[in-house]
Amino acid sequence: MSQLLWQNRFVRFQLPAILCAFFIFIGSSIPSEYFPSISIFEEDKLIHFVLFFALSFLTHRAIKFQTRYPYLSKYALGASLLFTIVYGALDEFHQTFVPGRFPDLLDLLADSLGALFCFLALYIWSKISSASTESTNH
Repeated sequence: MSQLLWQNRFVRFQLPAILCAFFIFIGSSIPSEYFPSISIFEEDKLIHFVLFFALSFLTHRAIKFQTRYPYLSKYALGASLLFTIVYGALDEFHQTFVPGRFPDLLDLLADSLGALFCFLALYIWSKISSASTESTNH
């Protein structure tokens, strides 16, 4: 049964990105009085960076390996960067409706930097992979 589920493209590629976005949404929906306090300023931004790096990576996989929109799949790298930054902005806006929470431009910057670093890592990886493939074919 688990092998059959893993062969399902949605479960393998799209579901992890959806679950990551859902996890971020749930985390930003917790009112400040119930949210664990983080004592060091940088830890909060590091968490944002890591979560949005992961979201960007998973979104890239989801877009790249979907088959419904081949054109979008071709531009998965840029689409995942754009999606992740927009999701970060919407997440910050969403916090205006959560008691004790507020939008923070530095959080959005950390989110965007996480997405951008993922973009750069995947771009460099794709260039190295294509160069390696070309050299083995010749």
